[in-house]
Amino acid sequence: MDKVDIKYRLLKVIQSFNRIKNIRFNYPEPGLSEPYKPVPLAVIKEYNKFRPLGPRKLLCYVPFSNMSFSSGGRVLACNYNPKVLLGKYPEKSLKEMWSGDSAIELRNHLGHNDFTYGCEFCSGFLLNHKFSGLKPQAYDKYSSGSQQINFPKVMEFELSNTCNLECVMCDGLASSSIRKNRENLPPVYNPYDDEFIRQLAEFIPHLKEAKFYGGEPFLIDIYFKIWDKIIELNPKIKIFAITNGTVLNHRIKDLLKRGNFDLAISLDSVNKEKYMSIRKNSDFDKVMANLDYFNNYCRSRNRAMSISTTLMRINWEDVPGMISFANSKGAQTFFSYLKRPEHLGLYNLDPEELHKIREKLSDCDFPEDTMQQKYNKYCFHDFLNQLEIWEENNIQFQKNTGSSLNINTENQ
Repeated sequence: MDKVDIKYRLLKVIQSFNRIKNIRFNYPEPGLSEPYKPVPLAVIKEYNKFRPLGPRKLLCYVPFSNMSFSSGGRVLACNYNPKVLLGKYPEKSLKEMWSGDSAIELRNHLGHNDFTYGCEFCSGFLLNHKFSGLKPQAYDKYSSGSQQINFPKVMEFELSNTCNLECVMCDGLASSSIRKNRENLPPVYNPYDDEFIRQLAEFIPHLKEAKFYGGEPFLIDIYFKIWDKIIELNPKIKIFAITNGTVLNHRIKDLLKRGNFDLAISLDSVNKEKYMSIRKNSDFDKVMANLDYFNNYCRSRNRAMSISTTLMRINWEDVPGMISFANSKGAQTFFSYLKRPEHLGLYNLDPEELHKIREKLSDCDFPEDTMQQKYNKYCFHDFLNQLEIWEENNIQFQKNTGSSLNINTENQ
């Protein structure tokens, strides 16, 4: 699923439109970026009107600010761009990767608003004018220091697939339980060790944020070592973790008290039966109780909690309920769109089915009294727009090929 800075997206997205739409901004002249291929100027201008912190010269400041650690020792500038590898740990040190040729090349491309160097994911969102889910928004606050890049300001950790669930839309790369029980494969090799933490110690004092993904973060032992090191060296760092909500014990409660955590809870339905059919091995009642604890923690410490939902054929009807539930908790929603396994995706449905889904949801309305509610309503309309884009794309696919894109069974 798509992974973003949840608290940042609580900024005044909707209110900012009126504030920034009349700001003048000096854009680079077309042609000056050659031999690079910048995003069309019209798209840049439209996106700049959307940005909560106002217009910026560059569309994306991620590679100037971020370092992302993935499974198997792969190190990236951005986990949305797996094609550009900064290096592998422990073959290279963290300092060598941060200042290496791949990092410089990616910065050169995005320094010219050119998304052709592995950044097709965000390019597609930009060109479709779908701005609310774009990761670069979370890095606009670091735009003024984009030239001072001796150390990253943000680190992302996706070091292990350790997880207790076997969700229907997941695979063994993201869940050790699936890899063992469903795929019958050996554990994924994990090179991250105490030497990795020793190297991190040089970077941690310069960080503003650290983000942790899984697997299930609260079951990954090395994360606790990293969290302890963060609290020791730079306790003001904003820590973000996305959890399936199944694990809550004294160790985690103590960690939350000592750390500065924003939390996202993965929840694909508030219907117990539907939830249990998706999140295999989970306990709906326990998750809901844990969610209340996490929510109270965030409220008491003025931290952000969000509800992260993977949208697919199984649960699209639950979208209105998910938004209402998030509103009731003072949380914001985050929707990610499933691509694989294909038989669960919405994107490859027949145009007629997509149209029916959009029609059924289009009459829904939601309050917008708070910033969270406004954003949740905006995300809902973004989902409707995405359904329309898929519908139009699949109509064109059928015209071009004479066949349907729809995949209805798991075996196809």
